[in-house]
Amino acid sequence: MNKHTRLTLHIVSFLFCTALIAQNNIPVRSCYTQELFKQQLNEQPERAQISENIERRTQAFYKENNLQTRTIISIPVVVHVLFSNNTENIPDAQIQSQIDVLNEDFRKQNLEIPASSSQFAASAADVGIQFCLAKTDKNGQLFSGVDRVYVNRSSWGTSSDIKLKKAGGVDAWDATKYLNLWVGNLGGSTIGYSQYPGGPINTDGVVIDYRYFGRINTRAPFDKGRTATHEIGHWLNLVHIWGDRQCGDDFVDDTPQHHAANYGCPTVPSINNTCGAGNIEMTMNFMDYVNDACMYMFSEGQKARMLAQFQPGMPRAGFLNPTACNIPTVQNSCTDNYEPNNVRFNAADITGKSEIIGKISSKTDRDWYTFKPGNTSQNQILLTNLPFDYDLKLYDSNGHFVKSSENMGRSDEFIYFTPNSVNDVYLVQVYGYNGNFDDNSCYKLKIKTKESTFFPILAENIQSKSFIQNEISKGVKVFPNPATDNFILELSPEKEEMLQITLYDLTGKIWLQQTSEVSKTNNRLLINTHKLPTGIYIINVPQKESSSFGKIIINR
Repeated sequence: MNKHTRLTLHIVSFLFCTALIAQNNIPVRSCYTQELFKQQLNEQPERAQISENIERRTQAFYKENNLQTRTIISIPVVVHVLFSNNTENIPDAQIQSQIDVLNEDFRKQNLEIPASSSQFAASAADVGIQFCLAKTDKNGQLFSGVDRVYVNRSSWGTSSDIKLKKAGGVDAWDATKYLNLWVGNLGGSTIGYSQYPGGPINTDGVVIDYRYFGRINTRAPFDKGRTATHEIGHWLNLVHIWGDRQCGDDFVDDTPQHHAANYGCPTVPSINNTCGAGNIEMTMNFMDYVNDACMYMFSEGQKARMLAQFQPGMPRAGFLNPTACNIPTVQNSCTDNYEPNNVRFNAADITGKSEIIGKISSKTDRDWYTFKPGNTSQNQILLTNLPFDYDLKLYDSNGHFVKSSENMGRSDEFIYFTPNSVNDVYLVQVYGYNGNFDDNSCYKLKIKTKESTFFPILAENIQSKSFIQNEISKGVKVFPNPATDNFILELSPEKEEMLQITLYDLTGKIWLQQTSEVSKTNNRLLINTHKLPTGIYIINVPQKESSSFGKIIINR
């Protein structure tokens, strides 16, 4: 079989990586491609020609280009987290750990290389590709890079359902601008799979089981984030180092022939005579099947093969000038006129100001403001235009805590309070939750006296016995109830629409607002309440020309 024909067999298939259980109960990696290849070839016979064209151009770039003069390529990543329970809803820290691993592995900054005495260590390549969690969404708005979606499904297997909204999953974002990573419970022994360049745009990307994504809360021996490194290698047109057959060809000149896949942690150097006397295999290559801790490199030839995919007319060319790794322009170049105000005794006086523009410029930055409300009406402190998860606290003039607002994510923060006297002085603190900050983007802070829009629901109605006993309006369900850190809100929309869900306490204070898209097939929302104190809260869901209400009990 010639090179191009065999390459076609690789390119038009997905790579399903699974963890098989060996006789000693230690899982090992394995991939299967042939059945799906046959299915896809029957459904899309043009894929063979597409793949051959990609391979021809890849080989031309591989032979002719000087890789040392190339600039760094930045790839924006959107992580679609699909979960049916708290365990599958992996934390931000775990997601960031995966991005860190990718940047270390693709930039030759992983710790294993300097510590290695392998004869291949000097051949390890800085691929010149780095990854970021996308900072803008599909509409160019600020974005965390993480798309969390509750799903009513226990596992996904190796089908494309996880990538398709119509099948209960999440559609890919524009795959010419974003690397889509789907993270969920794949079930069984599957730990991840990828799609080669040239495949259908609506399924382009990488899928990883949540138990093997990143290097926090993950399962050994695939607990170092290398499943994603391996699969993104496929996404960039690398094949397995043994060519998927005994002594096969991986189309890279500087990788030695392998008799087959290697597993576990082979002894280095690993000599196998099947493909030739004294043949030493590159078992530590990311495209082998060894444990995460025992793989640490791409070769220079693999680097060339991957970079070929970014050439004009090639499948990854859209990533040469990415914009989603940058903070939106509208958020940049703002000026903070109130520094230094990072301690209470340096609080900036904002009495009488209509709007304050400020920045949280470091992990330790805390912005303090002092003001006199000037009246005894109810006041609203409103924090908006947040680049990340910022929170708000209110203190009296002696520094005694009064109230706080700690909504999730980039949701606006609200505090309502009534001064005892026109001479009362108050302090406001703005800070980044868990050290969040952005030195390029400003928030907006307003202090307003009472308006009719402060309370869409009257506090006296909320406190009425009949309202509290109304479990939930027709067409809206909430569970579990009582809840601890989050609950599921199930709606019955007639069409796809954006809804703003608001949680009030029994005094009418807004504790949380969340805007989400719902439809008939995506009608369950996760409401994260881990910052809310124990108590009874009222849920307001505006639908059509009226609102639905219900209660949720937070019990810790």
